[in-house]
Amino acid sequence: MTRELAVSPLQRPLAVTLYFAGHAVAALVFALPTTAVVAGTGLGRFPEGDRLLFQPGGVIAAEVVRTLMPALPAHILSSLSVAALLGMLLLVPHAALLVGLARTEREPLSATWGRALAHLPPLLALSGFALLAQAIVLVGTLTFAGTLRGAFTGSTTRSADLVYFGAVLVGSLLALAVGLVRDLGRAAIVRNELDSKTALFSGLRAFAQAPGRVVARWMVPALAGAALIALAAALTTLLDVSRPGTWRLGLVALVHQSVAFALCWCRAYWLRASLGIVADSEP
Repeated sequence: MTRELAVSPLQRPLAVTLYFAGHAVAALVFALPTTAVVAGTGLGRFPEGDRLLFQPGGVIAAEVVRTLMPALPAHILSSLSVAALLGMLLLVPHAALLVGLARTEREPLSATWGRALAHLPPLLALSGFALLAQAIVLVGTLTFAGTLRGAFTGSTTRSADLVYFGAVLVGSLLALAVGLVRDLGRAAIVRNELDSKTALFSGLRAFAQAPGRVVARWMVPALAGAALIALAAALTTLLDVSRPGTWRLGLVALVHQSVAFALCWCRAYWLRASLGIVADSEP
């Protein structure tokens, strides 16, 4: 196969926008049942409406949670099922964005999404395996950290806490590494049309050959995204939707969606980097 260079997301604005649109629709679908459950408490009958949920102290929010507690387990279970389904469906715009970034020549939107759908089976298999591996790492880490903390019960509380958080940090880094290998494997699937098993080994090879480069290329958009989230949190606090004024809610929604759109661009730059890393690791 002729080696192609990944293009800049700036050359594929429609692909990034559709990626954002898919996540926005998925977030709306995921949030609607929770919104309906909260509205069923009768909160909207008060003049302040759901602004009460955001008042300092969180008294009303805590009371709503207490009222909904009997129905909470069933709601959480259904929400997890919806999240799993949405996660699988969101692999399609993810693959479409990768396809757009991996090909230097422009092609019709139908062709791009057709290729994305063709890549869906191996992407699902790889993502499922990575999710299982991350769950095992995190559960194992918490168990091991708890055991270590128990072993330090004869020492100072501070030492036990430091050991616990140190073990959790190591486990979190391992889970992050699994996620990076998964992303590299996804890039290999789209770039080289591999099956999930071959793509997994391709991702592992790319990560093992240059772990520093992988982490550095991931960290730049990740830090940019973290800064954007912090900015959104500061602006949301400043606007304070618990105070009267519909315009406050509108501005907060605009801030949130603008930051979400910017985060999609950060993600697109990492996906472009993952395609380049995979290409450079090929024999």
